[in-house]
Amino acid sequence: MEEMKKSSEEKLIKKAIRGSDQAFTQLIMHYKEYLYRTAWLYCKDQEVALEAVQECVARSYEKIVTLREPALFRTWLTRILLNAVTDQYRKQSRLIYLEEQPEQAAREEHISQEEKMDLHAAVERLPEKQRVAVILKYFQDLKISEISAIMEIPEGSVKAYLHQARKRLREDLGREENYA
Repeated sequence: MEEMKKSSEEKLIKKAIRGSDQAFTQLIMHYKEYLYRTAWLYCKDQEVALEAVQECVARSYEKIVTLREPALFRTWLTRILLNAVTDQYRKQSRLIYLEEQPEQAAREEHISQEEKMDLHAAVERLPEKQRVAVILKYFQDLKISEISAIMEIPEGSVKAYLHQARKRLREDLGREENYA
């Protein structure tokens, strides 16, 4: 079943690359919640998140013909989104924040509200590259290889950022538990 989904998605991607507006629209409709949730994790501002998603869609529509590997569409789209979020912040000179999403709440049931707030605040204080790696890995459940492609760095660097972030989070939270 999963293989069929990938196959039909790859066909849509190839059609979009060849100029099919309908195929591109179907792809965006499939990824719209993922895009918004990812943008929201960075900015904690609905307006900024929506603007970033809109900008991402516009940029990806213009650049879809440059996509060489259809299997990397999601990674490519996420990279465009991260750039759009960054651009929104440059325009508005705002800090990047992390906000809890309902999906996260289910995964964090065993953590008290106070501990969740502490965790989110600690993630906000991480250096940007560590924060991006943590959000993509633990809040968006992406693979190391996908994060590597999105951040345009080697997989070893992603692993190092995640290791450093976990260490810093444990120190910052003053606990031995590993929440990330």
